[in-house]
Amino acid sequence: MRGQRPSFANRDHYQLASEWQTVGHVFRVPDGVKSGTVRVGQWNASGSHEFDSVRIVRALPVHAAVGSIVLGQGESIRDGRYRFRGTFDHPGSNYHRTLLRTTTSFNSNRWTFSTGSEVVYQFEVPGCQLRDGRISLNVNHYVRGTCVAEASADGENWQAAVSQGKLGGAEAALPAGLSATKTIYLKLRADGESSFQVDRVEFEAALDGDAPVGPGRRPTPRSETPRALWPSSSC
Repeated sequence: MRGQRPSFANRDHYQLASEWQTVGHVFRVPDGVKSGTVRVGQWNASGSHEFDSVRIVRALPVHAAVGSIVLGQGESIRDGRYRFRGTFDHPGSNYHRTLLRTTTSFNSNRWTFSTGSEVVYQFEVPGCQLRDGRISLNVNHYVRGTCVAEASADGENWQAAVSQGKLGGAEAALPAGLSATKTIYLKLRADGESSFQVDRVEFEAALDGDAPVGPGRRPTPRSETPRALWPSSSC
């Protein structure tokens, strides 16, 4: 396998052929990072590999309009419910429209939590309240520590929702005080001395109000090639 790696956002590439190929990925830089190292190399691969035209550019995500609102990768509205299915195999890797901030590193298709790191998402649908929300997450690799999920209506006052201190998934309803609100902030953080990975984050809620129906769209294949701008049909 061959990898491209900023020190905080690695992406492995499999099944490469003998012909030259253009590969790449989009990634969200963790908050507070001012500089970093970009490396290319191989791991668990035999033979020799060559690299050429390595570059890094700024990217602008362009999301899909669904009626009067905007939805991104993993988001949808169906049957009066908003759903976010956050996985990380898509070309945008650790980036989603709902991602507010992060201090967590990333590897291929999962967040890699260490002591003190956190990820915060923000969910809202203009003109609607989010009711009876539920969250879930999956720890796909575990060494130590606990993944704690907390929720908030203002991004400042947090209530514990669910925690996972072992391999596997965990889910829970939002705390009772957040049963109906316009905005939900969801924080995943490493509690204590920690080393674990999360490869899925999900949120859903009933919508109290009128909202268009539809999914956010995946990036087009053209976004597989590093670009300064994503095409308008991507999310």
